[in-house]
Parts: sequence; structure tokens; C-alpha cells
Amino acid sequence: MVWEPALTLTERFAQTFAALAALFPGLRRAGRTYQGFIKAWIAWSPRLLLALEQHWRTWVRQAAGTRWIHQGWVPMGVDGSRVAVPHTAANLRAFDCGGKTHSSPSAWLVMLLHLGPHLPWAWKMARAIADERGLLRQMLGLLPACTLVIADAGYTGYAFWQALQDAGHAFLIRVGANTRLLTKLGYAVREHDGIVYVWPNRQARHGQPPLVLRLIVLHDGKKPVYLLTNVLETARLTDAQAAEFYRSEEHTSELQSREYLVCR
Repeated sequence: MVWEPALTLTERFAQTFAALAALFPGLRRAGRTYQGFIKAWIAWSPRLLLALEQHWRTWVRQAAGTRWIHQGWVPMGVDGSRVAVPHTAANLRAFDCGGKTHSSPSAWLVMLLHLGPHLPWAWKMARAIADERGLLRQMLGLLPACTLVIADAGYTGYAFWQALQDAGHAFLIRVGANTRLLTKLGYAVREHDGIVYVWPNRQARHGQPPLVLRLIVLHDGKKPVYLLTNVLETARLTDAQAAEFYRSEEHTSELQSREYLVCR
């Protein structure tokens, strides 16, 4: 139906239905109306999308080939974008407005992309006011072993990083001035240059231990870029490798933003 040049959806469906009937003449005919097709699509979407996502991840892994694991890691970039959806009453109820009152409805799309072939691995869509970190946490079970999650400054916070670590995943995330880092707590067995700690304030700790992390400082030619990782051993993730992974994720995010702009 996407490729059919007819002007209306009903005409596109009719032409596509005729083409499929000619391709598979021996099969029993399905419903013949566009309205019936849409009703069936809504009813079957959850089951079909689940099968499609699983099949898609198999092909992403094959497409990655030798780039599936790079420098000992499966590099997964993550980015969230607000996507405009058609201004209908149903979309307003489902997604709400992402900006000013009476603005068009929009949705949060959070996507995991393998940074080898730069293809989507998994995605979640929710209301415009959804927590993008929460959407990513829903996808942690879909990440393969040896994943390195690479993200920008929107994916910060003690609880979020603790969830990534508890799920068994490494991360490399950019931080800004709003992230409070502690040093020389004596909590790590061996403290060395770059070891920092993240800990909630005293009221929010409730006996929780500090997160022991490593701070990597890069330079983009204009200003320093600060990255935090839970990979403490430089032999497993060097500063040069971290810079390569982050720049690859940053480039992918720029391309993704351009695609959304074209779609809108």
C-alpha cells in the first residue's frame, strides 16, 4: 500500500488486494474492504509486531557480521526523540500534547541502535510526557550479553545507572554540571585517577551503597566532554575506545534526528 500510487487509502487497498490475489490465486480470499483490513490489523497488531521484532533482531545481528562485537563489546546506542503524530481525537487521548496547549499530539520514541550497522535493535513508544529512562529500562531484558549502552546526558541518575548495572550491562554515558560526583570515599578496593562515586543525598540513600564509576574526559575541540562508565578497568575499555564509541553514537543520533525532521 505504501508503493501504490492511488490517492486514497481505500483505492490503495483495492489495488494491493488485487495484486495479492493475482500473486496467490489458490489461497482463500480474505476480507475485501479497507475498513475490515484496519479492524483486523488492530486486533492482530500485538502478536504480529512481537514476531516482527524478534525476526528483525535476528537480521540486525546477521547484518552486523564481524561488527557485532567491537573492542570486546556489543555497542548499543540509545536516543529518545519526540515524534509528531496525526492530530486526531484518538491520538490526543493516547499521546497528549508534547508542548503548548492545543498543540499537535506527539509521542516519545526511545530507540536502541546497534552502532555497527546503525540499525534499530529495539524501541518503545509512549506519551509525550513519558520518562525516556523508564522506557529504556523496559528494554533491558532485550539486550544481548556484553552490551555497552552508550547514551547522551538525558540518561543519568543513581537509580537508572544502578538498574543498568543490576541487569548486568556496562554503560558509557555523557554527564553535565547537574551530576554530582564524589571522590576519595575509600569505598573502592583500589582508587586511582578517574574513580568517582555517585550517591543520593543522605535522606534518599536508605542504606544504599555508592556507585563506583570511572570518569573519562574527552575534548571535542571546543570544550571538554565528560563520560561516566561502570567499566573501571582501562584494559577492558580504554579512553580512546570510549571516545570512538561515543562519537559513533553521537553521529547516529544526528542522523536519526534528521530522519525524524524529514518525516515530520
